[in-house]
Amino acid sequence: MNTHRDEQLRQRAYRIWEAEGRPEGREAEHWARAERELADEQPVTAPEDAAAPSRARRKAPAAEPAAGGGTDGTAKRAARSAGKSAAPRKKKV
Repeated sequence: MNTHRDEQLRQRAYRIWEAEGRPEGREAEHWARAERELADEQPVTAPEDAAAPSRARRKAPAAEPAAGGGTDGTAKRAARSAGKSAAPRKKKV
């Protein structure tokens, strides 16, 4: 089992034990409750329905050019301002 998860369970079960007044003989109950509580806190990742696009995967509006695209030179200017040239420059002779 994952040692990080074991440590989380141990700490959670200990807090439950203390909150209940440190009763004797209920270690398994406290451990099981700690497991349930941690499982409830974990985000559940369900497979996405392929027919319905998620909000995170929506395309940008058609008016906005894709990154690096466009003919107005904004991508080249942005690359140069970041310290990288978009294309190698020729030396003037």
